[in-house]
Amino acid sequence: MAEEYSDEDFLEDDYGDLSDSDKTALLVIGYSNGIMKPRLQKLSLIYDMVYGEGNPPSDGAYFLGGYSDDLDGSAENMVEDGIASEHEMRYELTPYGRKLLRLLEENDGERSQRMKNIVRCLKSVDDRHLIGLTYRFWPALAKESVIAEAVARTNRNAVLNGRKLDDWSRDEFADDIRRGAELTGGDAHDREM
Repeated sequence: MAEEYSDEDFLEDDYGDLSDSDKTALLVIGYSNGIMKPRLQKLSLIYDMVYGEGNPPSDGAYFLGGYSDDLDGSAENMVEDGIASEHEMRYELTPYGRKLLRLLEENDGERSQRMKNIVRCLKSVDDRHLIGLTYRFWPALAKESVIAEAVARTNRNAVLNGRKLDDWSRDEFADDIRRGAELTGGDAHDREM
């Protein structure tokens, strides 16, 4: 008779095998309830730049701004390993992935809470403006970008919590993220209506 295994038989081993980029991907995907690659990349970048840990962009400047091959590979491996699924270009955790997320939360509560705050703080900022935030606050990571001109046009009209994006400093933005302040963003003309 074949021996049967449960998820719990593998959780500890799988948790022990997680790299930093795997943990970052697991947290962002888990707290986002369906996330596309650009948002996964930008939320992870903000985490690293605000807290100085986690998953730094392994490739730095890329065609669409700050980018990490490691993070991208982690998300793809999570799909292959049954930890996440990808549907209509969005990542979501599987039930097994949710169990692994709970184990990560138990073992690294501070990192988990920080990432949860970032996802919550920026939930009202759409992907286009989220990319704009990363270009505004970390321009060196956008130096190779093929969409830099389009992002600059977006940022000229962008507001964050009712203030023009150009009036924000990187430190002010990082402080609001650390405090867990919910940030709203968009175009100035959208907010006047």
